[in-house]
This record gives sequence, structure tokens and C-alpha cells, in this order.
Amino acid sequence: MRRYTPAGYLIRKARLESGLTQQQVSDATGISVPRISEYENGRRDPTVDTLLRLLAATDHTVRLVGAAESDFANPHVNARKLEDVLDLVDAVARARSEEDWSTV
Repeated sequence: MRRYTPAGYLIRKARLESGLTQQQVSDATGISVPRISEYENGRRDPTVDTLLRLLAATDHTVRLVGAAESDFANPHVNARKLEDVLDLVDAVARARSEEDWSTV
């Protein structure tokens, strides 16, 4: 089961945007493919040094930005997104109670 973590998300996104396989990143960094998979799938968190090595292998880097510039770190944006998700969950629950889902 994939559990998204900030580091795992960044590693996978950077790798895919670069068009690289896990094997290619492994060859460039010396980090095993199973370990890269563990990072990407949230089963293990890399150290900061390892994260930077993995991102560098994909021609990406980390840039520090203020919370106002980042949706990921901005609690106000995240709260709005959470509200949207909860509204969707409520809507699905209402629809399921109003319809016969046994044939779906």
C-alpha cells in the first residue's frame, strides 16, 4: 500500500518528471532500487542528505519558500482542500443513501 509522504512524493515526482527509472536513479546515486521504492511508497523516510542526492540525480533541487508561497505548507490552503474532501465524502454518503448501489 502506498502511503504518500512529503519526501516520497518529491522523489517520485522528480524521477517521473525526469523520465528516469528507479534503476537509473539507483545507478546514479548508489542507492538500491528496493530502497528507492521504499522511499517513494512511504515505507521509509530518507535522510536530508539522501533526499538531496536522489533529487540531484533527477536534476532537481530543494528550494525553501515561505508558507504563503507553498500550497503544501500553507495551512489555510490545506484546510480549504480538507473541507472540499469532506464535502465530497458527505455528498457521496448522501447519494448512496438515496440510491440503490447494489447494481453498481
